[in-house]
Amino acid sequence: MIRKNLYKHILFIIIIITLTLNSTKSFSDYITYKVQKGDTFFSLSRKFNVDIWLIQKENSITTLREGDVIRIPVRNTRTYTVQKGDTLFSLSRRFNTTIEEIISVNKLESIDIKVGQVLVIPTPKPTKTLDSPKKTSKNNSPKVYIVKEGDTIFSISRKTGTKVNKILELNNLTKDSKIYPGIKLIVDNYEGKPSTTPKSQIEITKLNYSLPLNFATQILNHSSRFLEIRSNKENRIVSVLDGEVIFVGSFSIFGKTVIIKHSENFYSIYGMISTEYVKVGEKVKKGEIIGISVKDPTTGNYIAKFSFIINDKMIIPHRI
Repeated sequence: MIRKNLYKHILFIIIIITLTLNSTKSFSDYITYKVQKGDTFFSLSRKFNVDIWLIQKENSITTLREGDVIRIPVRNTRTYTVQKGDTLFSLSRRFNTTIEEIISVNKLESIDIKVGQVLVIPTPKPTKTLDSPKKTSKNNSPKVYIVKEGDTIFSISRKTGTKVNKILELNNLTKDSKIYPGIKLIVDNYEGKPSTTPKSQIEITKLNYSLPLNFATQILNHSSRFLEIRSNKENRIVSVLDGEVIFVGSFSIFGKTVIIKHSENFYSIYGMISTEYVKVGEKVKKGEIIGISVKDPTTGNYIAKFSFIINDKMIIPHRI
């Protein structure tokens, strides 16, 4: 009898513990993230819009180490059926999330999405962004500053009289964000005709960059959407700007592809890679080797494809 009662008591305790654990689990979805140099729980909580204690609880950690892969809880998710014309880039802007979050949550090995495909979309809680700026009058619209060669956030702050923290807040940037010539930044308000351009959108028509290969015998421009670069020698493909690798995988006619994020809504894309030297989450510098070009067995030439994605559109800006 004593043994039977003891067994029931132990079983009861196990049930209670199980129910408690299940009830305290706040998230069923998460994204993976590789800890970078300089990361803190505070910076990650702001970057991914999640409480510090939830990151610590999800990973059972109290300290961060560079190189560790951790899980970031996703606060909310929703399902979405892909429609004609949708891309991961357009969906990330539409639902106020990031391409890397969508890729991670859905465990995508390709960024080619098809009509009718059902995706899980992370939808973090709203934060203070530039979507609803304060206006000083009924017809106010944001004042825009076009970044010039050599500009920094600090120099723009001095030129425009807008505090550094205010520029970062208005443009959804961090102190580590890179800015490039041609990008439009919101710096202040002025009286005038209301702007019809989304404030999260950037505009780049000219950009100071070099081709991502050492040499080329032929360059084909496909309707200013992407370049096909051919050579008679094996080419090392390099990043054209500083950034962070957000995707390594298959992408339509680009074949094996590496995508690097430089700022919000601004990416460079490198295709026809035979061997990649980078991984998702790695930060790369301008000129750093990211892969080797593919050899075309029919011609014997080496081929690489290159483009930028700006505001969901693939485009080749004019070089300056």
